Formats: sequence, structure tokens, C-alpha cells
Amino acid sequence: MTNWRLVRMGKVNWTALLNWGSIFANIITLLFLILKFIPSLGDDTTSILVVSFLGIALMVALLVNAIMFYHWQGEKSAIANEKELEINALKEEIKSLSRNSKYASVFKLVNAGFSPIHKLIRDNETSEKEYIRVFTKFCDLLSNVFTQIVGEQCSVCIKGLGEEDDDSIGELDESAGTSKEQNIEYLFAATLFRDTNSSVERDQLSKDHADVIHWYVRNTDFAILYKNINGANGRYWFCNNLPKLDKYSNTSFLYYDGFQINGFPGVVSYDEKLEKWPLEYKATITVPICPSINQDRNVDKIAGFLCVDVGRIDIFEEAVDPQLLIGCADGMFNALAKFVDLSK
Repeated sequence: MTNWRLVRMGKVNWTALLNWGSIFANIITLLFLILKFIPSLGDDTTSILVVSFLGIALMVALLVNAIMFYHWQGEKSAIANEKELEINALKEEIKSLSRNSKYASVFKLVNAGFSPIHKLIRDNETSEKEYIRVFTKFCDLLSNVFTQIVGEQCSVCIKGLGEEDDDSIGELDESAGTSKEQNIEYLFAATLFRDTNSSVERDQLSKDHADVIHWYVRNTDFAILYKNINGANGRYWFCNNLPKLDKYSNTSFLYYDGFQINGFPGVVSYDEKLEKWPLEYKATITVPICPSINQDRNVDKIAGFLCVDVGRIDIFEEAVDPQLLIGCADGMFNALAKFVDLSK
């Protein structure tokens, strides 16, 4: 777009100033010829022709000057747009490289964090208190790692598996794709460990609503992962925009007055969902804590779930972020299974 402003972004636009000055000078010269010489020419045909020629020449020069200025500004604008596209592409490339470089640095931290977990596996007489200390520290570590990677405060927790022996859950949720053979209707999730930063508020929220049971069939992520544990959809559950997800169910909605398991009652616009979203997180990744080798993956091998979440949308990258969690879940499986047996 042509920029004719003499002042742009607080600075003098010298190119526009010179072009406007040239056009103005041509106009003044033309007016001077008209007013000064033409009335005094009389019948001198030669003089009239000369002045007329000069006037036409000035008009042509004025027109050419304006066209060239317009064309130059158009080219300048096109070049600026092209440069802007190149800069944006470069920014995205740098952003990707920056994220990859962050991963390179955090892998050492994660590996170091596994040392105490591996020690839990090796030691035959480890107290329940030590398990809690080690896994809480690992949640803190993973929270810091993801916070460093995405640039926003992330929360991490480890969910354990609970089982109900009666029919208190009521009717089976067919939309979750469960069956009696899997016994999923009797299973629920309970938080075993959580990072220190998020535990204060969220643990208190859970205590205040102790009557809320987090049934697998009534939580989208747990239900999908459990049902598909030995398939591709059972590797991880990823959502970068929970308010935008249709038919998203989460029993934590019941902590808040006026909300149902599937969130907002009735039809609600996306903008309204964003504004009134009650949960502390808007994006999350959940992975089952079980062996990563396909032939060893079945519902009997699920020791729990590893979850990371964040309060902003579109913050995770599906191509890389779930893989870190999958590796962590596989690495902690034996220790967590041992803790579950110890706690029984």
C-alpha cells in the first residue's frame, strides 16, 4: 500500500517529502507560467507555442513524477511484505530450533531424575513415605521441564487406579466405548502424586469435594486410553484446546457450581466457554503408565496415568511433547506398580 505520509512511526519520511516537494514545485512553476507570461504574450504565436510547450512538458513531468512515485511505493510495499513473510518463516524456524535445543538440555535432567526411581526398584525395603518423596520430586522435575520447554507454568500429576466392587457408578457410559469385559465401569482414578506448585490449590479442591469419584468412563482421556491401550490411540491422549473439544467429559467439572460432567449445561459458544472455563487447565497430555512395548500393553498392566497440563491453549506440540511423557511413564512403571502393591 502506497505510503504518502510525511511522518511515519515518529520519523520524517524523506522519500515522500522529496516527491511531494517535486510535485509541488512543478505545480508552482506551471502556475507561474500561466499567470506571468500568457497574459503578456499577445499575438506572438511563437512565444505562445514555446510557453505552451513548456507548460505541457511540466504537466507531463508532473504526471510521470506521480506515476513513478506510486510505482516505487508499490514495489517498496511488495518488498516489505515479502521480507515480512521471510522474517515470520525464520521466526518459526528459530522457535522450532529453540524448542529442540531445550529438549536437548532437559533430557539430562529427566535422566538424572530417574536415578532415585530406579533405586526404589532395586531396594527391597523402601517405606511408603520414601515413594511419596521420590515421586513428588519427579513430578516437580517434570513440571519444571515442561515449563521450560513451553514457556508457561505446567502442572504434573500421577493418577493411580481404584476399583469399586459394587454398582455405585450406575449405568455404563456407552459413548465412551466401554464393555463389561473390561470392567472399566468399576474403575476410577485417584491422584497419588502431584507437583508441589499445583498441589496446594488442587489437593484442597479435591478434599473439599471428596464425594466426587473420577470414574474412567466419565473422563474422556482415561476412557479412550483404557479402551485402546493395545492400539495406536492408547499411547497418549492429547488436546491443545479443551474448551473447543466437543463432548469433552471430566468429573472435575463437578467441583464447580452449575457445571456438569460434560462441562457447560446447554449450548454454549466457544467464546463463552473460554471466558467462563472453570478448570485450571485448558490443554493437557495424558499417557498410561505401562510398558511401552506393544505386546506388553494391556489393561492389566496399567499402573496409572501420567498427566501434564497448562492454563493456555495451543501450547503443546503433539509431534514431540507426548513422546517425553511416554518415555517417563515407561521408566516409572515398575516402581509405581511396586508402590501400588505396597499400599494395598
